[in-house]
Amino acid sequence: MQYKELTPEKKVIRASAGTGKTYRLSLEFITLLLKYRGYVEFDEILVLTFTKKATAEIRQRVFNQLHNIVLQSEEGIQLAKNICEFEPDIKIENNEIEYLKNIYHQMLANKDKLHVNTIDSFTNTIFNSLIAPYHNISD
Repeated sequence: MQYKELTPEKKVIRASAGTGKTYRLSLEFITLLLKYRGYVEFDEILVLTFTKKATAEIRQRVFNQLHNIVLQSEEGIQLAKNICEFEPDIKIENNEIEYLKNIYHQMLANKDKLHVNTIDSFTNTIFNSLIAPYHNISD
């Protein structure tokens, strides 16, 4: 892993039900992989949502979208265009497709390393791994 001064990406997507938040979050995930290629790995990105249903949907969408992009299906070509609209500095060409294919295979082999969590489960993990041991809390 190379070191590069990175400005943390902080985005809040607020919208009503059915407006495409899950679609957008999953594409933002792929955008981050491309934007910080060589500096950030897929297991270093954290996506937080409110519901377990949303976490499952986002996880599945990330896999489906990556699959379509690397296959360069009609849907994948449109997804790549949408990514380029979100981040005009990104150009998705053969080199990027190969990179995403590699990431996709790594993710399939390490599904547990894709960090899409509810806010509650993430907070609970932090508490159980950092705060509880420090204060000797077992329950």
